[in-house]
Amino acid sequence: MPQPIKTPLQFGQILEGRRRALKMSQAELGVKLGVSQSRISQLLNGQGPMTLDQILAMTSALGLELSVAEKQPASTAKARW
Repeated sequence: MPQPIKTPLQFGQILEGRRRALKMSQAELGVKLGVSQSRISQLLNGQGPMTLDQILAMTSALGLELSVAEKQPASTAKARW
């Protein structure tokens, strides 16, 4: 099911969850992407910038795809406290 992503950390958590579901180590993912395990750790923790090329490579390595959708309008109902 599609998940709206609003922060780099949230994106990293989704990727980390997928990596764990695949039982893939950070080192194994790093080998697939040609980067170190420590860089994978940084990226999955939302630390440091990622290029679009890196995002697409990582999602592909994890068997995911990236899509873009029109943002849904915010609810006009007021929150009740």
